Amino acid sequence: MFFTTRQKSKTETQPNLFDTQDTKAVPMMNSEVVLVSPELARTFLDRNVSNRNVRKGHVNSIANSMRRGEWKLSPQGIIIHSKTGRLLDGQHRLLGVVESNQTVPMFVIYVDEMDVFKVLDQGAKRSTGDIFNLDPRVADTINFCCRLMLNSFGSLSPAQAEPVINSTIGTLSQGLIDYCGTSRKGFSSSPVKAAVVTSVFFGADKEYAFSLYKNLILYDFDALPPIGKAFLRQLNTGSIDFSKSNGSKNTFARSLKLFDQKSKDATVIRISESSFNTVIRDTSKKMKELLVLEGSISADWGRNV
Repeated sequence: MFFTTRQKSKTETQPNLFDTQDTKAVPMMNSEVVLVSPELARTFLDRNVSNRNVRKGHVNSIANSMRRGEWKLSPQGIIIHSKTGRLLDGQHRLLGVVESNQTVPMFVIYVDEMDVFKVLDQGAKRSTGDIFNLDPRVADTINFCCRLMLNSFGSLSPAQAEPVINSTIGTLSQGLIDYCGTSRKGFSSSPVKAAVVTSVFFGADKEYAFSLYKNLILYDFDALPPIGKAFLRQLNTGSIDFSKSNGSKNTFARSLKLFDQKSKDATVIRISESSFNTVIRDTSKKMKELLVLEGSISADWGRNV
């Protein structure tokens, strides 16, 4: 169906803005819903001129979303210059169609003015917290757990995050912020919070893990067990560095040991490169298995990522 920005509905009862404005100043736009096949996507892409550099990771994310059947028709359309056929916006979505070899519905919008190209993509991208109305401190914990299970620290689709948000992981992530919402650089980072949540999810004492986290955040040194004090000392001496290569995974693996009550009397936290990779692999596998067992995610959750 075609329509223009000047068109009025026959059933319209409210005044149309165009009744009181100079319509000559309003550029024309036509749009239609199109089933975009890989062949049609290539046709549109043939006139992709002077667009921004392609981000292959973003294309892969879109393609995987299409393969999983998560793609939904939305008002965010493919924008074409009506006179020249030049593609003004939508190259990543079209490349996703080509890569996934799927046919999906899209809005195709035809504009008369080439200058619209200058004002595209000016808005901020919606985060997981924005989409699901989550506290960002909760969302980043859930996102970390999802990416851990996916073994991919790239982009995360809403369809992947939603079942984990509604799981015990999501409940514990919210509960931790309710218990201690204070932030402190490093200590309240997503891998540390994810380690608290994961430990409790795996059966650790919730009061112990949550209290230890809070005492670290508040720098209540006297209330810390030996391993908590060791963590602070190692952080101050630089042997624990949140910024190192693989820092988030390394921090998560160390924090798992930190929040394990059986290790509370340890006076040092040591973890080798080889062992932390094993910890990450085994933990992500166990987390996914437990989420499947409780019915929060399906056994094929995260396929084609």
